[in-house]
Amino acid sequence: MTIGHFIGLLCYVFIPKRRQIALSNINQCLSKYTISEKKQITKNHFISLGKSLVEMQLVWFGDQKKIYDKQKIIGLEHLTNSIAEGRGVILLSAHFATLEGIFCSLRQHCPKLAAMYRVQKNAAWNKTMTKGRSRNIDFLFAHTDIKSMIKSLKDNYVVWYAPDQHYAKKRSREVDFFGHKVSFNSATEDLVKITDCVVLTQFSRRLEDGSYEIEIGRPLSRENLTQEYVLRLEAYILRAKEQYYWVHKRFK
Repeated sequence: MTIGHFIGLLCYVFIPKRRQIALSNINQCLSKYTISEKKQITKNHFISLGKSLVEMQLVWFGDQKKIYDKQKIIGLEHLTNSIAEGRGVILLSAHFATLEGIFCSLRQHCPKLAAMYRVQKNAAWNKTMTKGRSRNIDFLFAHTDIKSMIKSLKDNYVVWYAPDQHYAKKRSREVDFFGHKVSFNSATEDLVKITDCVVLTQFSRRLEDGSYEIEIGRPLSRENLTQEYVLRLEAYILRAKEQYYWVHKRFK
């Protein structure tokens, strides 16, 4: 991953705005660490993002077997059992640096795999992104297309969905996130009521030996779904501090 490491360092040096956003998020969420430790986590985060660009290129357009052969799924039984119920499955995920690589493994275990994505302002990039992701995902739909998500779940698709970035509109709930009251998208709760689907958490990380871990959690409870999701997300972030997507402005 020498190229990815180098790209990440360049981004760390030459994109100060994102570096400051990442450090600000880390300061607020990882408060127990010293200033020097937080700066090192920030630097390592950019290196992780640089590596993710190389992984993304392989999975979208290259030899994705180089990624797939290094992946291990933990908790696969939760996914297999949920698909067998025939009620549709939401994989409630989050923005980690390794997210583009997970789909080449997930598709091996999902008869029908769908994913929600945010439409990009740059039309050329949006076209490239959807083409690359379509290599492993059967059905992609925009984050505003709730009808397609409902239909997919009723057709027993496994739907990948990452609602962890800032959301302060109608379908949101304030929950504790690393000791701060933060708005999280709570639309999943409505989708469960409408479709009776199963909701599992799914997070991933790159390990020190160059392999990858994809972890699928047990079904979330319906009573406190959003807060339980955030608690699991917090715990996983602490296992992969440099790999969470800190460059997104989480606190407004």
